[in-house]
Amino acid sequence: MHEPTIDLSALSGRSFGAVLFDNDGTLVDSIAAVEACWQQWAREYGVNPAHITNLHGQPSDVLVAGLVSADRFPAAAARIRQLELEASYPVRVLPGAVAALQATAGRNAIVTSATRALFQHRIE
Repeated sequence: MHEPTIDLSALSGRSFGAVLFDNDGTLVDSIAAVEACWQQWAREYGVNPAHITNLHGQPSDVLVAGLVSADRFPAAAARIRQLELEASYPVRVLPGAVAALQATAGRNAIVTSATRALFQHRIE
């Protein structure tokens, strides 16, 4: 697959010590997988799906802690991690991601609120 040409001229001629890239939503599009997993999780745990919309960008443990009682937290947190790792929805590289990583090679890092296992799963 050929990646579309992205204008990175704003980076040209500038000096950066390092560049941090968020993963989900910046380098990869994982929204379909995220939303499907959280919808399933909400059904399983009796959580109103309206309470989980637009909560992207937070660690799953933080979200779960705000949605279930403390006694249900361990199982509920483990379940969303399992659903996300088993998600069959495609995660795709966003346009310009590869070029941006290459343009900053050696001076970049990828950051995420996802668990290490989920990050590794999505970045593959």
